[in-house]
Amino acid sequence: MFNRLLGLGLILFSGTVWMLAGAFPEQNTSGPGPALFPQMLAVLLLILSISLMLTKENRHSEGLDKRGKIFFSLGVLMVILYVAIIQLIGFGVATLLVTIGWMWLMKIRKWWVLLTTSTLLPASVIFAFEYLLRVPIPHGLLY
Repeated sequence: MFNRLLGLGLILFSGTVWMLAGAFPEQNTSGPGPALFPQMLAVLLLILSISLMLTKENRHSEGLDKRGKIFFSLGVLMVILYVAIIQLIGFGVATLLVTIGWMWLMKIRKWWVLLTTSTLLPASVIFAFEYLLRVPIPHGLLY
């Protein structure tokens, strides 16, 4: 029952994303417009939502234990803090800190993996968006 309700909610959300992206202004040059990527994600979400609704639920699943609930809550809190601080301290630093936090929650403890991944992820996204696509990302006090 939960999968069907969640799937239905996600279908409604994907329809909303599709309609909002369709309201983007048209691009004057040839090629795909700004609505292409959000609409592609909306279609992907629609397909995954339908597959979620069609999967059979396991009636004997236990759910999360106390520790799992704490980790889930910390993950949600990190996402909320990320959204709140990204404008203040900037995309690069905020993404670096959240990446370290997420990997720590996933029990990744090797320092070289933490530092390498959390440094390369924001650096590659900044390079791709700022320099290749020329799409501005939030810069804050720290970058």
